Amino acid sequence: MQKPEKMQTESEILELSMSLDLKYRPEDFDDVIGNISELAAFQLNLDKEDGKHAFVIQGPAGCGKTTLGRIAARYVGATKLTTKELNTGDNRGIDTTRQIIEKMRYSLGSTQVFIIDEAHGLTPDAKRAFLKPTEEPPEHVYFFFLTTDPAKLFKGDEGKALKRRLEPVKLTGCKPKELYKYMRRICKREDTEVSGDVLTYISENCIGSPGTALMMLGSVLDLEDETAMMIKLENIILTDDPEVFEFCRILFSRNPSWKKLANMLLSFKEKKDPEEIRRMVMGYAQSVLLKSGSGNAAWVLECFCDYQYSSGFPGITLATFQSINSED
Repeated sequence: MQKPEKMQTESEILELSMSLDLKYRPEDFDDVIGNISELAAFQLNLDKEDGKHAFVIQGPAGCGKTTLGRIAARYVGATKLTTKELNTGDNRGIDTTRQIIEKMRYSLGSTQVFIIDEAHGLTPDAKRAFLKPTEEPPEHVYFFFLTTDPAKLFKGDEGKALKRRLEPVKLTGCKPKELYKYMRRICKREDTEVSGDVLTYISENCIGSPGTALMMLGSVLDLEDETAMMIKLENIILTDDPEVFEFCRILFSRNPSWKKLANMLLSFKEKKDPEEIRRMVMGYAQSVLLKSGSGNAAWVLECFCDYQYSSGFPGITLATFQSINSED
């Protein structure tokens, strides 16, 4: 009689169906890749008896701010029940802030953490309401403000006052080499082979985000042919954001209109991350260059090749203007 195969447990089945970015999401500081010195300083501050209890975790989209906020919450002893996450895209006003302050009073000494995502969306009144609780938080209360736009968060008198109360944790996107090595480790753990060219393409086009890199990797693992993998990855990059895709289309048209491009950049300013725009333009330009050997595509790549996080939209605006003008 043939021996029956071992039945998979519920957790094993769940793990098999889980996307790579969720399956390998960091659970503690040691799991995080990149930003080594900044994370060490952050962890050291959390360890201090008289350390700060209010932080602003800032960096480009996809660099792991929310994940880091959750890791920090667990590190200081908060549980899922005592960790409150708020997205100011949905809750921007004074009422939500007052609810947080009220909740602080009745936390009964258990570690309480408030993670305020998209914090740059806070209204002036909400920022003002946060001034007192972030100036002298109780020993068991921590605040983690997350933002891709610290300049907007700290705008106005209320923002400037809030800035003085928050300890900055400045993240950057991971370097392509770091992401390449990371994906190599994941492929080994998944017992699968993916070519170096595919991993290089992902690492250079995932806006420096480990989560995005794993989502892209997971989307092609079921394909055996490298060409099919590259085509699918290219389609993912170019269709990820239809508005930026249209921006790229105009940028590469025969006679690109600066007025149209400038108006699009103005509309992007309040809702898109400049590093995402840069990466998508570079992906589009790379695709054109590989297919046609276009000198214009090479010029656009050169204009957009530097990281824009530090210069933000001014950097993107300059790169766009330069790219539609002659190299001379």
